[in-house]
This record gives sequence, C-alpha cells and structure tokens, in this order.
Amino acid sequence: MKEVCATRTGWRVLRLPTNQGHAAALYIGMCATQAPWIVLLDGDGQNHPADIASLLCALEKGADLVVGVRVGRHDHWGRRILSRVANIVRNWVLHDGVRDAGCGLKATRREVVSALVLIRTLYSFIPALALAARFRVVEVPIHHRPRRAGHSKYSVLTFLQGWPLIDLIGIWWFSRRRFQWLS
Repeated sequence: MKEVCATRTGWRVLRLPTNQGHAAALYIGMCATQAPWIVLLDGDGQNHPADIASLLCALEKGADLVVGVRVGRHDHWGRRILSRVANIVRNWVLHDGVRDAGCGLKATRREVVSALVLIRTLYSFIPALALAARFRVVEVPIHHRPRRAGHSKYSVLTFLQGWPLIDLIGIWWFSRRRFQWLS
C-alpha cells in the first residue's frame, strides 16, 4: 500500500496502533481526508466498484450522503433475514427510512463527517446521524456479489452481545438531543 501511495499525490496509508475495528477505521479515515467527497467501500468484494459512479451522480444532484441498497443479495438466507430484521428495528426506532443501512457502499460529502460519532456500529448508523444533522440522504440500488475475501464479523452473536442495541438506543437519544445548527 505504501508503494502505491508513493506514486499518487495526496495518498497516504493510515495505520492504527492496534486493531480497533471497522467503525474506528472508517471514522479515522473519513476524518483524515481533505477530499470534498468520500466513498466507503468494504474490501470483501461484495460491492462492485462500478456502482460508485451512480453514487457520485447522486452527490452531484444535491445529496449529502448516498447509501447503496443491495439488490439481489448473494448472502446466506440467515444473513439476509438478520439484516432485514435489523433494518426494520432500526427504522422503527429511528424513523430514518433507510432500507439497507448496513450496506458497505456509501458516498458522502466531507461535511457529513461532522455529524458522526464514533461508536462500535457506526457503519449502520451513518444515515441516521446524517439525517439527525439535517443532511440530505438518498438511496441508490447497487449490485451485490458473493463475498470474495474474508468473512463477516457480524452475526446473531454480535446482536446477542448487545452492542447494536446499545448503540441504537444511544443514537435514538442523541438524534433527539442534537442541537440543530444547520440551516
């Protein structure tokens, strides 16, 4: 990565002192960039990079955050059910209207980063936090492929440990207490 970054102006590798998880890596990376637009793409190969163009098009049309909605998911049936239940519960509590908050492909304007808070399950709550700060969030259908690398770290056990529920309650509280400073 360092060799590739050395050949690109403005590129650099950020290295955390310890493995602090997906949410910390996303948040620190977003905070470190100076780019006006940021694209989030997981490294498991499930999202097709060609779909980035449609997300950027939505940013050009005025969206502040664009969330991919996985069409024709290639996940195991259990993962699809877990995702559907999580999205229904999240939407019932937060009323954000987002159908697929767990999709790893998102594009955002840099200003939206100021609306985020670093929590363990940040990736699922980026849209809700952006909406709470009055940013315009839109969804774009994207392709979904079988996982090409690694394995999912999110399972029924993740939910049983309670972190998503604790974060959901925290985001619900925070979004109602947030000072609305944007016009």
